[in-house]
Amino acid sequence: CRSRVCFPRPPPPRPPTMVASQLVLGVATTTIVTTGSMLINDYHDWRGGVDTAETKPGRPLVTGEVRPETVKLVLKWGYALHLTLLCLVEPAALRLLVLANTLLTYLYSVHLKPVTGVKNAVC
Repeated sequence: CRSRVCFPRPPPPRPPTMVASQLVLGVATTTIVTTGSMLINDYHDWRGGVDTAETKPGRPLVTGEVRPETVKLVLKWGYALHLTLLCLVEPAALRLLVLANTLLTYLYSVHLKPVTGVKNAVC
């Protein structure tokens, strides 16, 4: 370094295959989080008595078409896959952002949505 201030060299550009794999990971993790969020929401609405035969007659949990145990099993495996894929996401800041989003969707559906006024304030 010949000047008084030395700047680190920028990292080399990523190969196209790495960019494509990160895009696929992004789509996969987004799909899993979105699906999981909907499943958690439907499960807790059914469990809390919000979704009933009178209010949501066509919902699979309400009709008995899908068992609650099946929903929980799908959620467990889906989030296990999500956490595994999350380890491959680069950079680390993005990984933490996706993890925070995942936790917030769960927190909202299970704990915040039932609180009067929170649902309307958030949405």
